[in-house]
Amino acid sequence: MFYHLTRATKEIQKGEYANKIRRLVDCRLTSLETIDLAHAALKERLMGVNSLTPGGDFSIADIEKIKTQETTRITESMTKLLKIQEDIEENMRLKGDILSIAKQPFIDIFNQAILNAKNDNEKDLVVDILNKIENLSRIL
Repeated sequence: MFYHLTRATKEIQKGEYANKIRRLVDCRLTSLETIDLAHAALKERLMGVNSLTPGGDFSIADIEKIKTQETTRITESMTKLLKIQEDIEENMRLKGDILSIAKQPFIDIFNQAILNAKNDNEKDLVVDILNKIENLSRIL
């Protein structure tokens, strides 16, 4: 009975794992979204590792050694991800897929446009364009 129960449990676990993988495959993410997801997972792991406390077979020195080693490994992985993200974003800028404008001059243009507006309709038009740009930036 124990043998059959163990085999049945393993088969159920295999099915659950296959379903989990299938859901992950069906979740279409861009390269930058994948990097963000990986970065979040690394942050979560970093928090987990650094919340370890001594106990059982591990002394304070053992825990500190584990924390140091794992923090170094996780930080290296995070640094690599950030470098890849930078490279992707730079490539996108060069291709024209991302538009970068300095913040203050951008704000100044719209403030000047509102000041130069001759009537409320023109002011509303400028504000509407600014709101649409703001909404667009939230999507990206």
